[in-house]
Amino acid sequence: FPKARTLHPKMTISRIGIEKSHQRMKSENKNGFTFIEVMVTLIILSVGIVGIFKTFLSSLDRMKYLTNRLYASMILDNHMVSIERMLRAYKALPTDLEPWEGMETGLKERNHKQKMNIRQIDDLNDIFQLDLSISWMERGHEMRLQRSAYICDFGFAY
Repeated sequence: FPKARTLHPKMTISRIGIEKSHQRMKSENKNGFTFIEVMVTLIILSVGIVGIFKTFLSSLDRMKYLTNRLYASMILDNHMVSIERMLRAYKALPTDLEPWEGMETGLKERNHKQKMNIRQIDDLNDIFQLDLSISWMERGHEMRLQRSAYICDFGFAY
């Protein structure tokens, strides 16, 4: 047997005992992760998931805005074409639009507030300036889309 060292009259430490305790500690550390490693991993994952979730919500808001803008643009285009056709077919212009226009899209109804201004261009009897605007409420803010065009009645047919 190896010789033991005496540290204190009552305590002795053998080299074999110290080596075995070091081997036991080394094998225990290799089997798993420390608490700090697990916590750092959870923090990094949490920050990543929160970032992805925020990006998803912001893209949903943007998609809603672009959808409303698309519908408003379609309404304005339809009004422009119908007013121009009315001028050519009946030689008359509308005096006003309905103040609100509702549009059903799937399960939702979208309401748009409309305004129109038609004025004759000075010195030109057959040319009119048409200004249309449409607005809607989105997240407590009024969003607006406007179009202006010159329309004329020179008797041309499409």
